[in-house]
Amino acid sequence: MPRFREIDPRFWTVLQASFYESYRRHRLFPHRTLDWDSVSEQVGGADIRSHFAHFRGLPELLEMGQNPYVEDWVRVFYNTVWVSPDRSMGEPYHLTRSQLAEILGVDLADTSIHTDTYGSADPPRRALVGGTPPPHADITVLFRQPFPVTQVRAPDLLTDEAYVILMALRRTLLPRTGYPEGFTSLQQRLVHHIFTHTPFDIVDLLLAEIEDVITDGVTVRR
Repeated sequence: MPRFREIDPRFWTVLQASFYESYRRHRLFPHRTLDWDSVSEQVGGADIRSHFAHFRGLPELLEMGQNPYVEDWVRVFYNTVWVSPDRSMGEPYHLTRSQLAEILGVDLADTSIHTDTYGSADPPRRALVGGTPPPHADITVLFRQPFPVTQVRAPDLLTDEAYVILMALRRTLLPRTGYPEGFTSLQQRLVHHIFTHTPFDIVDLLLAEIEDVITDGVTVRR
């Protein structure tokens, strides 16, 4: 595809350049790589990294100590990436799902957190569907007790470890702010998987979040 000469050379089309300007002003979680020692200090020295270490390659992916986090590169990426609907096909210069897992150093898995939360809804899933939260019996381990089934699932009621895991995820794997005082169905499932060391597909999570951010921006902010 030929590049438009009149636009910023970082982009291929006018739509990409326009989308970038829109999202440059959009609220996203302030992202950064993680310093696990600092993270542990927030919960009195508890080993938060060990929760993430149950997923091969995830702690190293989130710390990336050898590479600085450049926010503008990430924004440019979100404005130029395209995700194939089946997430597998592509020419050699494209990244397949398996290739992406290999590059990131993580494992593929059968469990899709987005599918468990939103079913077969098309992106932007969170904007259109509230999602199905995990059962109370599963999620109660994340909260300070007693935690009755009628209690609102709010971040300030989480145990210290679960709360720090949520904050770490908001600054790494989860790009959107939404309402920071809330605890979405997807966030509940993700924190539960990390806290209980239950396998899930990290690549699927990343691709689904990219799809939702892009689709939400195109349909709402154009």
